[in-house]
Parts: sequence; structure tokens; C-alpha cells
Amino acid sequence: MDTSIELKHKIIALLAQEGDLTISTIALRLNYTAPTVARYINELIEGKSIESCGKVASSHGRKATAYRINSGSAYFVGVMPRHKELSMAMMDYSGSILYTSSSRWQLSNNMENLEEICCAIEKFIQDTNIPASKVKRICFGLSGRVNKHTGESFSFFNDENNEEPL
Repeated sequence: MDTSIELKHKIIALLAQEGDLTISTIALRLNYTAPTVARYINELIEGKSIESCGKVASSHGRKATAYRINSGSAYFVGVMPRHKELSMAMMDYSGSILYTSSSRWQLSNNMENLEEICCAIEKFIQDTNIPASKVKRICFGLSGRVNKHTGESFSFFNDENNEEPL
């Protein structure tokens, strides 16, 4: 049995993949009862992660309410520092890429370079006019060796004299 967070993630993933769906359709696809799905749909609506998008025809007589992801409720930033370029993109909760940026860059394995990347990310977010509080994740794509459990890079932003990554 899934935890409430896992079920909410499954509902959001299903809506992201398939678009507008009714509670009965979500319940059927996820193999849960309609009352269970309705409870979590209401919690997701209260958290503004999803929204009602109107009534749709139903095979059971009365029209059912369909739900969709509230695309403006959360944003994600992808950052790709390469040896000679820094690329960034912002997407909304529904997966649409809204903003991109690419600039000449010199990647170095030092604290100053990491701080410059952080400043570039802050400026990128400011330039989009999206409130920083709505950016839920910033994901990095670094080349080289990375510990799959901790996310620690063995190739960049580490100090050979220090066991802790920068």
C-alpha cells in the first residue's frame, strides 16, 4: 500500500502524462477506490497542485468533474554546466519549458566557479519574474563521475585536500 505522499505523486504523474481526468478514471488507472482518490484530489486542490477544469460527459449519467495539474503552482530549473557553456531551462509543473538560457562559460573545479554558477542561477530565476518560492527543485547535470547515492561529484566541485565536497 502506498503512503499518502506516494499516492499524491502517482496522481500528479498520471495527470501529467494523460491530461485532464475524472476521479473515477484516476481511481481505475491507479487501482484505488474513488473515495480514496477523491480525498487526495481534495488535498492536492487545497495545496494548489491541481485544479478542477470543468465538467465532462460520463457514462454513468451525470457529468463528472475533471482535474488537471495547476501548471503555475511549481517550477523546476535544470542547470547544465559544461566546459565552455552554462545552459539553464525552467519548466512549469505540467512539463512545459518556459525559459531557456545559454551563455559562454568556463567550468573550473573550485569554489569560486561554484559560487558563480549559483549567482547565475539566481539571476536566471529573477529574469523569469517567477517568484523564487515557487521554484521547487534545481537539478544539475554534471559530466564525470557522480556517486549515485549521495549525488557527490568526483570530477567537479571537490577539493582533493578535503573529504567534503564543495
